[in-house]
Amino acid sequence: MAVSNKTHLKIITPHGIFWDKEVEIVTVRTTEGDLGVLYGRSPMVASLAISQLTINSKGKHDFKECAISGGVIYITKERVDIITDAIEAKEAIDVSRAERAKRQAEQMLKQKMDENEHKMATLALQRAINRISIKKG
Repeated sequence: MAVSNKTHLKIITPHGIFWDKEVEIVTVRTTEGDLGVLYGRSPMVASLAISQLTINSKGKHDFKECAISGGVIYITKERVDIITDAIEAKEAIDVSRAERAKRQAEQMLKQKMDENEHKMATLALQRAINRISIKKG
């Protein structure tokens, strides 16, 4: 029996499972920096930043780019589990909707608000910028 050099990636959102397949590598930004995960990686848990997530499943030219809104990544030698509030494939991103969300967040940040509202508006702006950047990338 051949030994697989792939790791199993599962991405879970409140809306269901986004991805549940073997991959060669998954690349994402944690709150501590960029991380590329291959089969056999030492186990770890990390918080994810609002960033691009790249899934390479079949070879160096076959990859899927996604906008991820943060979350948590759990890594074992054989699998990677990601739990996130939202993830969107590059091809599914609606740029006009993301630009509207960006303008709305920018307008909110100009208003007087408490610390929690300011943080929520800042995160909304970061998510919108991330989606626009990945789509136009």
